[in-house]
Amino acid sequence: MIGQKNYSVYWFDNFTGIYPITTVILPQNSEIGWHLRRDYWGQGYITEAAKVILEYGLIILQCPIIYAVVNPDNYRSIRVTERLGMQSMGLTNKYYDTEALLFSIKA
Repeated sequence: MIGQKNYSVYWFDNFTGIYPITTVILPQNSEIGWHLRRDYWGQGYITEAAKVILEYGLIILQCPIIYAVVNPDNYRSIRVTERLGMQSMGLTNKYYDTEALLFSIKA
């Protein structure tokens, strides 16, 4: 597509093991995702970092909507999306060749 720009924002912290928190910004399809070492689960790191990235994507980059794709068995990530104010859009098999929960947040 002519004029389309792709951006990625990565945040890596050796201490917490957060790798990576990313948001891939495309005009009509923006996504945020995260990975965290198990020994740092439940301490709020992902929620805190993802809030900043969502704010950047929605306000600074002016993304109209940002999605999160979550494994339906990963209740911790589901809770993170809820704390971020993301809304469930139900199940999808459009991403990563597997069934996943799709969440979104609008500007």
